[in-house]
Amino acid sequence: EKVEGRRQYPIPLPHVIEVIEDMTTWTPNGKSVKPQDAYSQQLEHRVDADILKELEKTRAEGGIRRNCESYSSLEMLIQRPFDYVLEYLLGCKSTDDNAMLSTVKGNVAHRLINNAVVEAKAEWSLIRKALTEDFDANFDRAVGEVGVALMAPENVLALAQFKEVMKHDSTQAFIQIVENNDLSVVGSEMDITVELPTIGAFNAKIDMVLKTRAGGYLIMDFKWTDSSGKKRVDEITNNEEMQLALYTEAIKQSPDMRGGVEGVGYFMLRQGEFITEYQGLKKSEHIRVIEKKKSDSIWEMIKASYTCRMAQLMGEGGQSVIEEGELMKVSAGEVEYMASEGVFPLRLDRKSV
Repeated sequence: EKVEGRRQYPIPLPHVIEVIEDMTTWTPNGKSVKPQDAYSQQLEHRVDADILKELEKTRAEGGIRRNCESYSSLEMLIQRPFDYVLEYLLGCKSTDDNAMLSTVKGNVAHRLINNAVVEAKAEWSLIRKALTEDFDANFDRAVGEVGVALMAPENVLALAQFKEVMKHDSTQAFIQIVENNDLSVVGSEMDITVELPTIGAFNAKIDMVLKTRAGGYLIMDFKWTDSSGKKRVDEITNNEEMQLALYTEAIKQSPDMRGGVEGVGYFMLRQGEFITEYQGLKKSEHIRVIEKKKSDSIWEMIKASYTCRMAQLMGEGGQSVIEEGELMKVSAGEVEYMASEGVFPLRLDRKSV
């Protein structure tokens, strides 16, 4: 299981007394991982330098580079490169299956709307009916499909409150935004795979794609959070909405999509509010238009960051800068990377690597 590296613990860590002699099977080519003394109270990430030499080829070609990147993998590569190696290259994921309740609510909200769109074949009158007249049955169905944790006895009140918010705030706000602006639904949970310059194969799974009266696309990414939408406001203000920029580029490169992207934004489900920089929508209580402080191309920053990080992983002469426990911790001390021009901003508040 992945742990934070080189943190000093004041008390002995839980440990297994017997010696572990089995070879692990999750590393490429069956490479082994050497166990460390559990009494040391100091944990370090360890990656065999030979593994990273296989980054030159994709998995399909016999290497370990991903065949297809996603927003999540690229965001982790840029912000937490060591975690990228562990999770996306070596398949070392956390064994904790207890998802936070907020995440479960988000899954239910996504499933509810996606079911409505798919079964209505994007016909608005049927989508509207599924989210209004038939809401109760469709909500209960979505909970049964992806929100079983909400059905636990201790979550009865949380489930009831969540249902009320979705019924009277989230879906009603979405309906009003669509109808007030004469938008049409193109698709939900749209799966688009394209070849992006520099990055290569990329898969985008876009929560909602709408079409404006002018024929352009409006990307709406759904977010459920029990906190305010300040994080998303800050992302747009500071020109850091990487996810939306990648989705925009995916639509632009897709031969199946005709028309450009007019606007993008985050639809905050709990708050019933669409946060966007796009000014082509009618003003309402459900739309918050944000003014950006910067105008640099996020897409160009992503490409520069990808090139920089992959060069760090592969290294010169096969010497990766994160081999053998090198942490590459995101902090003010990461001078070389922060000094690079045109890269995506690092989040210095992150504690993980």
